[in-house]
Amino acid sequence: MDEISIRLPKKVIYDDGTSEILSKDYVKAEGNLRLYTNDIKRLLRDLKESGFKETLLEIRKGEKYSLSKKIGVWEIHVRIYPDGFIDSHLELSREYFQHLSFPSVSFAYELQLMLPYLELYNHDKRILRVEEFYEEKLAPPKHVIPWKPVAISLPCRIYFIFRRREFT
Repeated sequence: MDEISIRLPKKVIYDDGTSEILSKDYVKAEGNLRLYTNDIKRLLRDLKESGFKETLLEIRKGEKYSLSKKIGVWEIHVRIYPDGFIDSHLELSREYFQHLSFPSVSFAYELQLMLPYLELYNHDKRILRVEEFYEEKLAPPKHVIPWKPVAISLPCRIYFIFRRREFT
């Protein structure tokens, strides 16, 4: 059910000619690999044209824009900062309770593949190209629990519990 596979950089070549093998745990973590654009307006337009929508967040990290796109039970989340840097991750959709405890994984490389004009960075080093990559398969929990039906029905249940007590 909604298994998804993404690529993560393994062997990278930097713009200074050096190369490095990055560990899988390192590239999975959001924030280690970041994207950059000098044209935020273009990026916003391209993301919106491909189905991303601006989102309101509970926890802000200084971003100027926050967008997300749902793919089945998954959600791609993109944070765009005023300086042109971008963080992106894939997570279980916020529509499910398990979103709170299910780990997210960096989506920076996949987003660069979608929008090749974005530059990929490993901290302050620009990655010129990725020569090898890891393939990460993500499977959601067996039973995802949507929070909206529970949140809507909970006040009704509480009401009826208190009403029942009035009659006993």
